[in-house]
Amino acid sequence: MPPSLPADRALALACSIHTLRHLWVHIRCCGSATIPLRTIKRAGTLADYVMVLKCKQCGAPPRFAMLIDEPAQATRRPYDGSASWQLIVVGEDEPDPAFVPRLAVVGR
Repeated sequence: MPPSLPADRALALACSIHTLRHLWVHIRCCGSATIPLRTIKRAGTLADYVMVLKCKQCGAPPRFAMLIDEPAQATRRPYDGSASWQLIVVGEDEPDPAFVPRLAVVGR
């Protein structure tokens, strides 16, 4: 049975990557990637790992990072009410343009 899931952002960032190895981190900046933490071979905390990540396009740290318990969760909007677990660890609940609903202008 995997360890329990971190309850908040500060706790998740303080956890070791080894402790969180059953999760994935989904990051976004100019593009996006979903990385299984079990493939990370470095020691340290999630905060240590996330802070060294750089965008391949602009070279900046990721604007958004979210821990998820299954890779399919990366295609869903954060906190959309689905059954899967997710926790934003960097940034806020930024709407991804792919998830922003199309607004229809109704007659006046």
